[in-house]
Amino acid sequence: MNKVTFKYGTVASGKSLDLIKTAKNFDLQGKKSIIFTTQQDTRGRMATISSQLGMKKEAYLIEKEEVMIFIKEQLPDIVLCDEAQMYPVEKVLTLCRTSDYYDIPIIFYGLKSDFRGKIFEASKVLIAFADKLEEIKTTCFYCDRKAIFNLKIDEDENPIFSGKQIEVGGIEKYRPVCRKHFTQKLTKEMENDLL
Repeated sequence: MNKVTFKYGTVASGKSLDLIKTAKNFDLQGKKSIIFTTQQDTRGRMATISSQLGMKKEAYLIEKEEVMIFIKEQLPDIVLCDEAQMYPVEKVLTLCRTSDYYDIPIIFYGLKSDFRGKIFEASKVLIAFADKLEEIKTTCFYCDRKAIFNLKIDEDENPIFSGKQIEVGGIEKYRPVCRKHFTQKLTKEMENDLL
């Protein structure tokens, strides 16, 4: 029963918490999980996944592993992948093939789109190749609507729509927002650029 699942959500939706919970459930059942993360995620100690509630779990760095060989040697019951939007596309495809070849479920956790509303390359691949897409929902920082965008802000909480696509940060740098609040902020930013 192999299956590739992409669980996506905005910042502060509980993606890492869900991953840690899943790994701990497998641990309690005496089953083996392998967790991957990326070097680009430097919020905590390298190779440690942490939720905003303070829960932590050790992880292997995806960039440093030959994933198919590593998974063959470890033979886990499940593979969990944090911050999947940052993965190189070839690693995502290799993990999908590995799931099929060794009949091991793999759950990818990540953002669908960046702070400009553009879909990450790795997320595009996961949307196309995953057997199952599952949204991890949260509400807008400014109202009670469903958040679907990640609004990047500066230290004065002004919106930012330029810069590198991948910049690691949590609620101090990004806000989960609904379409209404994203487009309101986007319009103000565009108006300021025109003046």
